[in-house]
Amino acid sequence: MKRNAMQQELLSLAGGAHALAVQLLGDPDDAADAVQDSLLAALRKPRSYTARKGPLRPWFLRVVRNRCIDLIRQ
Repeated sequence: MKRNAMQQELLSLAGGAHALAVQLLGDPDDAADAVQDSLLAALRKPRSYTARKGPLRPWFLRVVRNRCIDLIRQ
């Protein structure tokens, strides 16, 4: 997947990712930070996503979930 296409799709997933993060963290501001961190991480390492393993949406939501878990552990 090309970087620009991936970037556009990730941005379109940000709303749903934010809703997931709010459910996990309970705070909209912390959730926004988690989604932003996840977006940056995904865009810095686009090769960590492999299209043949599945769609981008579940992969990105897993990245967001993992970031939220990291924040909860802190």
